[in-house]
Amino acid sequence: METGRPVVLLNIHNLYESLYDALNQCFVSLGGNYYVDLGLGTHKVKSRVKDEFRLIVIEEENIVYTQFPPPLLNRLEKHCLDMNTVLNWQQQQLKQDLQTWASLFVSVDSSRFSNISSTKLSPKEQDVFIGFSNDTSAAVALESTRSKSWGDLEPYEESVLSVAKGKLVQCATPDSILRLKYSLLEGAEQIQDLYFHKQKHNSLVSVLEETVNRRPRKEKTTGLCLQVRVLHCKVMRMVFIFQMREIATQPPLSYWISSTV
Repeated sequence: METGRPVVLLNIHNLYESLYDALNQCFVSLGGNYYVDLGLGTHKVKSRVKDEFRLIVIEEENIVYTQFPPPLLNRLEKHCLDMNTVLNWQQQQLKQDLQTWASLFVSVDSSRFSNISSTKLSPKEQDVFIGFSNDTSAAVALESTRSKSWGDLEPYEESVLSVAKGKLVQCATPDSILRLKYSLLEGAEQIQDLYFHKQKHNSLVSVLEETVNRRPRKEKTTGLCLQVRVLHCKVMRMVFIFQMREIATQPPLSYWISSTV
């Protein structure tokens, strides 16, 4: 507040109610400056507020409407944002095609099974693609077209859709890849070859090594954010930890890897 810089609050629920005076603009003017009381528990501090100061609260929509008290909601200017708001029409079309492809990916061909409805057999996208949500298709479309540009009336290339499909395949579970022959999706053999031979899924060490080595040299100094979710396995042996540390410390890269038992 005193410096006039914007403040972004994320997952600090116990602090929101202390900001009512600031949100109400209950300022005290002294010497041409504005001051406001900030309370946290039994402590109260008078802070200076510059004209350039802005307060931004980021939270999921369902939490806002179910957990935020009405007085706090009434004091905030509300905007609903999602990944779809940043996509152009080519990316929107790519997202729709990717969602259609994902639906076929998890489908089950009922003609192969007698007396069983396909709706009872078909899993959800969330069961097949790890971390899948309503924004996943839009996020993949945006990431796949980061270095692409088109004219106003020019559609996206087919190769872009192939890249986007590959990103979703990389998040798929192994059993879903093996079940593709029972789905309505064409080209199951090509997807299985991509998953088991061209992509790295056999160990965390190979995933890390592939991710590090495939990055362009100009991007290797900008850092790397890699989230790996390990399911249904025992705690990694120390030999794997040492192998990953050896990969991660290769110049010009420097990453911190640890294991929690």
